[in-house]
Amino acid sequence: MNIINLNSKFLTSLLSFLVITILMFINIGNAYAVSVEKIFTPYYNPDLNNCQPTTAEFSQVPDGGKVYMLGDSITVRSEDALRRKFTEKNITPFINAAVSRSWNGSGNITSSQGSSLPGKEALREDESKNAGVVSGASGIIIALGTNGGIGSNPIETAIDEIRQINSSSPIWWVNTVGTNQGPYNVSGLGAFNEQLAEKATSKNFQVINWFSAVNPTGDSSIVPTNDPTRLIDDGVHPNNAGVQKLSDIIVNGVSGGDSNGSSSESDTGAACCAGAGSTVAGNNNEEKVWNYLVGTMGFSAVQAAGVMGNIQQESGFSSTIVNTSSGAYGLIQWLGGRKTSLQNFARDKGKDVGDIAIQLDFMKQELESTYYKTRVLDPIKASQSIEESTRIWLEKFEIPCTPGSSGCAKEMNIRLPNAQNWLTQFGSKTGTAVGNSPSETCASQEGGTGVSADGFVFPLRTNKKTIQDGGWCFDNQSNCHHDYNAADIFAPTGTEVVAARGGTVVTVKSGPTRVVIKADDGNTYYYTHMGVGTAVVAKGQVIAAGATIGRVGVNADAAGTTQHLHIDALPGDKYSSRPGCAGASCKSYPFINLQPALTESFKGLPD
Repeated sequence: MNIINLNSKFLTSLLSFLVITILMFINIGNAYAVSVEKIFTPYYNPDLNNCQPTTAEFSQVPDGGKVYMLGDSITVRSEDALRRKFTEKNITPFINAAVSRSWNGSGNITSSQGSSLPGKEALREDESKNAGVVSGASGIIIALGTNGGIGSNPIETAIDEIRQINSSSPIWWVNTVGTNQGPYNVSGLGAFNEQLAEKATSKNFQVINWFSAVNPTGDSSIVPTNDPTRLIDDGVHPNNAGVQKLSDIIVNGVSGGDSNGSSSESDTGAACCAGAGSTVAGNNNEEKVWNYLVGTMGFSAVQAAGVMGNIQQESGFSSTIVNTSSGAYGLIQWLGGRKTSLQNFARDKGKDVGDIAIQLDFMKQELESTYYKTRVLDPIKASQSIEESTRIWLEKFEIPCTPGSSGCAKEMNIRLPNAQNWLTQFGSKTGTAVGNSPSETCASQEGGTGVSADGFVFPLRTNKKTIQDGGWCFDNQSNCHHDYNAADIFAPTGTEVVAARGGTVVTVKSGPTRVVIKADDGNTYYYTHMGVGTAVVAKGQVIAAGATIGRVGVNADAAGTTQHLHIDALPGDKYSSRPGCAGASCKSYPFINLQPALTESFKGLPD
């Protein structure tokens, strides 16, 4: 045998063996890469709103930040709720949405800041016409995919083009959901969701899991799906409850903090001490409303009359009337998410939703919110004529017609004479101020305070048995919070939250109620998951240790988990307020271990 041929055959065989071996390793590597990618795919729990990749921390939009949102008809339908909830978080949204839009395809009916352009063109036009709206955004939200699935919404291409404009801010992409209850072809949405989950890690964005809000036990890669939570209207679009849920998980998911996951779903149990509502004086509903507007809201006669003229047209002053066509309810004819919020408000106060005092208190809360204060309350209080106040309430609070339209002109022809009649009838009445009346069940909730040797007060006015039954690690010196140094202390809705240390109130926010106190010990304390409207302190107020701050909220105030108080603290020489972080993103901050002080003060509580 020729040795050259032998060597040649040997080398050929060796080369083949090496090639096969290398290919095997490549395949194994690819398989491993796929498995790793699936393991570290960002997982979003709709109850916890934990939308963070497990491989790296992911920042949220800070207080005072701006978001840019690009969406389709689902976003158009949810625009009002999104704007209101973002504003409550002190975040400024720019929302460009259009019906039937995809990344590559144009749409038609648009949001107030929207255009009919395809998503990729709308993105560029928005940045060009509104310098910095994309490049300067603190976060970017994409809600496309329903129209055309992967074919019309190439995920990698979209992320790359966004990154050309804004290379650093976090990006969220809302996944899709569809049922077989409507006329739409949703068969491609499962594959889109699967691609979205697989690309999230490699392209560095997060998935907001709208699918799992609709079907918590379903597989997002299998569409059509069921709708056990009843959030979908026509197979694709959210109904009124769905709009609230979707806007909750989007806004809370991107803003972080501890207000994640607030939901419009019902929670069990009445709010014992959450503030039972007001008493209202008057011989009938008309007089009660007038007294509340003038005495409690501080409206002048012409301002109150303008509101009265509107309420007469809306409900005839009935607090239980239902519009059989739309389902709108009560004095103001609350509808959709606002109606749901009214129902939750009444439940949290332990009152009937048809109680006129509860509805007036809820109206007051709406008017004093960030969104309505600048839009309605301040203009009403500045109005000098009955016509001006009537028009403001009509076009900015009730909004049954397009402002400036012939429809609104027709409504003014009805509501203004109503208002003038009420001014004639009640104009000389100064009104009667009303105050909160305690719930009858509050007195039955026994409790007390516990104080450590150095004056640290247990942050709930309660008793040992309540805390022991709740599940907090009262007998453990080690921090038992799930992510970072903090404490989640479970207690019944309505339990008083008190200041662990005296100091100055830095921040008070609602939805749920959150309070930051710069304490006398030099540290900055944060209290959250308190009920909406339960804060009894104000920014700049100096309070003593043990002073009441608010009350424990309902499940919705606690990110959909069992109601509880969350408390944490940061060194005051470095932090004068509480940074907007949640979960793993809080690990980068030097939170103080409060567990030793908490367990010592717990021992001082009554049995």
